[in-house]
Amino acid sequence: MTTNKINIALCADKNYLEPLEILLKSICYHNSQVHIYIIHTDIPEDWLITQAQNLTKFNNHLSPIWLNEANPDIQRLNQKIMPNSLAINEIIKQLPNKLKHVNELTYARFLIPELIQEERVLYLDSDVVVNSSLSNLFHVDMKGCPIAAIDDYNLSNENTPHWYVLNTPKELESCISYRGGENFKPYFNAGVILWDLVKCREENMTSKLLATALYYSDVLYADQDILNFVLFNRWLRIDVRYNVQAHYNFTFLPLVTESPWIIHYITDRKPWIPEYKDETIFHSVYHYYKNLTWQSIQEYYLSKNL
Repeated sequence: MTTNKINIALCADKNYLEPLEILLKSICYHNSQVHIYIIHTDIPEDWLITQAQNLTKFNNHLSPIWLNEANPDIQRLNQKIMPNSLAINEIIKQLPNKLKHVNELTYARFLIPELIQEERVLYLDSDVVVNSSLSNLFHVDMKGCPIAAIDDYNLSNENTPHWYVLNTPKELESCISYRGGENFKPYFNAGVILWDLVKCREENMTSKLLATALYYSDVLYADQDILNFVLFNRWLRIDVRYNVQAHYNFTFLPLVTESPWIIHYITDRKPWIPEYKDETIFHSVYHYYKNLTWQSIQEYYLSKNL
C-alpha cells in the first residue's frame, strides 16, 4: 500500500452516540487523512452531519452506511449473498447473542468486506478510545493473513466456548505464551481488527461468516466466536497495546499501562456509566477525551502542523 490514508470502520446505533463521539475525538486528536465509515441502523442524520463537519477540520472524512433494506447498497449486497432469503438487516437480528450489553448490530462487522470497497480497513468497536497514531498499525505487513488482531485476555478456561481455551499473556515481546499443551488454542478479541478486504472478498468472507453464524446457534460470545471459528489460525497477532482490554490486570507489563495505544472498555462496566467511572486505571483516559472540546482538539492539531 502506498497511500497515507487510513480507513476505519465503526458499527453503532443511536444508543451509543456519546462513546461514539468520544472515539471520533480520540481518533482526530492523533490522526489525520482518515476515512471513517459508520455502519448504523438509526443514528440521526443531523448528528452525522455535525460529526462530518467536525472531522473535516482534521482532513478526515465521514461516510455513513445505513443498514436498512431501503439502502440500495444493502439491496445489492442482499442479492449477491442472500438472494432467496430475508434482507440482511433482518437476518442479523436472528443471529445468536447471549450478551446483555451487546445488540445485533455487533454482527454488522461481517458485512464490512462487501460494504467498504477499500483494500484494507481497521475495524474498531464503539467502546474504545484511540490513544496514538494509527499509521503503523494500518500499514503493518499482514503476512498474507485475512485479518490482524490481538488475543482476548479476559476469558478464562471455565467460560470459553467449547472449541476454544484462552491462554494467559506472559511477555510483551511475544504478546502471549501458552500453557496447558494441545488444549490451549489462540482466540482473538474482535474489538480491534485490521481487515485485508481484498483477500476477504476473494474468499467470500461475508458469506462464510453469515452462514456459520446461522448454523451455530449456541455460541457464547456472538460474532467473536464466529470470527474465531472461521479464521482459526489464520490471523496475525499484533502488539497488545493496540487492544488494551481495560478490565485485564496488565500491571506486570508496564509498557501497556504507561502507553496504551488503543483502550478497549470490554464488559458492561463502561466508563460512561456513573457507577463505573473509575472502574480501572484506563477509565480516566476516556474522560480525558470526553472533556476535550472539538475546538481544543483543532488547536492541538494545528499546533502539530505548523
